[in-house]
Formats: sequence, structure tokens, C-alpha cells
Amino acid sequence: MRFAAFAVLALSAVLAGCATGPLESPQPTLADLQAARNGGIPPLNVGEFKLAPGKPQSMDRVIVARAGTASPPEGKSFAKYLGSTLEATLKAAGKLDPNSPVTVQGLLGQSELNTNMPHGHAALGATFIAVKNGQEVYHKDLSVDSSFDSAFIGAIAIPAAFNEYAALYARLVDKLLGDPDFQAAVTR
Repeated sequence: MRFAAFAVLALSAVLAGCATGPLESPQPTLADLQAARNGGIPPLNVGEFKLAPGKPQSMDRVIVARAGTASPPEGKSFAKYLGSTLEATLKAAGKLDPNSPVTVQGLLGQSELNTNMPHGHAALGATFIAVKNGQEVYHKDLSVDSSFDSAFIGAIAIPAAFNEYAALYARLVDKLLGDPDFQAAVTR
């Protein structure tokens, strides 16, 4: 009887799969680098990225998938993680300049992840603001999402879901840098 109870607990742990810990530090993607280099974007400064007003603080601190949780790296918030992703991309593309007259800021407004079967879903959205010489020249809500296969076994589904979610940060930066309105605003 004890063996049966242990087997049920062990199987439950495997099926649920617990994963906790921070996401990896942001890494620019090839698409991000190409958007930064090919869009005529001048060197930019990265300003403050924070949670949008009225959003719950928990949205900025942890993301949950089944029995697993992930947090931003280095004790940062997810809003700051988005800013760090933009900064890492601009730096790798040779477009980061703390003395630039153009500063990009952001407000994290959407951060979602579910691992429903058979298909999971992740979404990320933010308001991006570009300020040039003290005047706002760009203000736009942008979002990206992803649908993915979600396995029954949590030990497979949870890490896969966190990978899908983390990839949205680079995709959102790519969407910003590739936005013709953004490119026009920062090059005027």
C-alpha cells in the first residue's frame, strides 16, 4: 500500500512538473539586430521601463505555468527585462548611446502564459514611448503572442512554455524596431 501511494506521488510530480527560477538574461536575435541596423535607426538611449498604471504588481514579478513559476533575471521586474532586452539589442547592433537625444521608455501592459492542452498561449504587450530632446515623438501600444503545442506531461510542457514566453521579449523589441512609425519618429 505504501509503495502504491509513493508511486502515485512520484507520477503526479512527473506529470505536473515543477519549474522555478529566473529567465535567462536577454539575448538579441538576428531579426532584432537586422531591424536595428537596417531601419535607419540612429543611436538611442534606453530609459525607464516599468509596469503600466493599474496593472497588478504580480504581473511584473512572476509568470506561472501549471505548478511552475519563472521570474525575471537578477531580481528585476519583467518591465525592466523588456528594457534590458531592448538595451542588449541596441548594444549588439552598435546603436546604444546613453547620450543620445532620443530616449525610449516603456510601460508593460500585458504578460500572459497558459499551458492549456493541446495548445498553450503566451502574450506580451507594452506601450513604447520615444522622447527626442524632451518632446514625445512616439507613443504606441505593441503586442506579440504565440500559440504552441502543450504536452500533457508538465516536465515537458512547463519549460517549453517558459521558452515560448521568454522569446516574446525579443519579438516585441523586433516589432518596435521594425515599426515604420517608430523609425520615422526617431530619425526626424
